[in-house]
Amino acid sequence: MPGRGGSYIQELLLLGRLDLAVPYRGDDTDRPAETALYAEDLYLIGQPQPPATDADEVDLADLQNTPLVLPGGRSSLRALVDRAFAAQGMVPGIVADIDSLGALIRIAHSGEACTILPLSSVADHEPGLAAHRIRDPTIQHRVAVCNAVEHFPTRDAVAAVEQGIAEVTRHMASSSQWPGIRVLSPDAHSVPSLSSSRPDPRPRPRPSLRRSGHLTRHRARTTPSSPTTRCRALRAGGGGP
Repeated sequence: MPGRGGSYIQELLLLGRLDLAVPYRGDDTDRPAETALYAEDLYLIGQPQPPATDADEVDLADLQNTPLVLPGGRSSLRALVDRAFAAQGMVPGIVADIDSLGALIRIAHSGEACTILPLSSVADHEPGLAAHRIRDPTIQHRVAVCNAVEHFPTRDAVAAVEQGIAEVTRHMASSSQWPGIRVLSPDAHSVPSLSSSRPDPRPRPRPSLRRSGHLTRHRARTTPSSPTTRCRALRAGGGGP
């Protein structure tokens, strides 16, 4: 689910129960052990009533009375939308909190309510689904890959996966395989190279976790795979606002 439980994911990193995570960020704050991946604008998914006058964009002010279904309060995407509305003196017309990406898209397609998501979250779903970029102001979120290097030494396998995520993201964006994203420069917080990673001399217990949202499998694999397969978790959106 896009943007689900960013604080929970951060806690898992802090405890050493995850090596890597790919969380959504609602701001451009630099954080240690984190590499910016991409940014993307949010879209109104579904047809507002009355219909938008522009085929491609819709003003945020025009969404005042639009019924919306959005993720629950723990979602970073929900927090971002709430802040954007509040900055304009508005309150989003949320009729239901739904933490399932598929359900959000199905409801938007039915016409009963709209939702707000990045375009990449709906690219592989319902054909012909109306999507309008929100403007005046735009709502933008960022996605980063972060590791637990602040608290635990980075292993070669983890560094390889982290570097691979960044490389595949750039490749898919440059080849138009990932619509709607803008690749960000890693700047100060770059992905560590294999030569600079430090081996972990002490094995750590690895509790079993279910794969959910943007949680990356904690047993990093070095087996090569295709760019599309390696980046599937990022695009799933749950994978998420």
